[in-house]
Amino acid sequence: MSLTSPSAGSDHKPHTPSSRPEDGGRSGETPVFETSDSAADAQQIRDLVATWARASETGDIETIKSLMDEDILFHTAGNQPFGRETFIQHFNNNVKQMNLNVRVDVREVEVRDDLALTRVWLEIRITPFNGEPITRTGYTLSVYRRRPGGPWRLWRDANLV
Repeated sequence: MSLTSPSAGSDHKPHTPSSRPEDGGRSGETPVFETSDSAADAQQIRDLVATWARASETGDIETIKSLMDEDILFHTAGNQPFGRETFIQHFNNNVKQMNLNVRVDVREVEVRDDLALTRVWLEIRITPFNGEPITRTGYTLSVYRRRPGGPWRLWRDANLV
């Protein structure tokens, strides 16, 4: 779900998620898989994903920080995993240079006890203040953790966008 990485800015060719056969989708449909024992937990995770996307668009790093576990690790293509402080630094640098438009489509939510995972289709339109827009699309696989008595937080994030 990470919307920033040390190598942000590369241009990927978009594709339509509903037409990819490995998703089980047929043209015009968005497949959704939910295998949670708790619909309330699954909804909390979906709400967290939506809140992260809105906060990314508005540059609201304080909200994003509140959604991250203190031990978070981000995995991005071609980079070593990085943690909370590196993410915050990259986000703050990027937000000063561009506008983001973020669309998320949660394809799968799996909740097991105090861990949950999501598979999300992510589309990010990056518009540099002095350049042409770039659209990046792809999947993220994220793991969320809920500590005793606390809310769900993003704990591990593999972003291939």
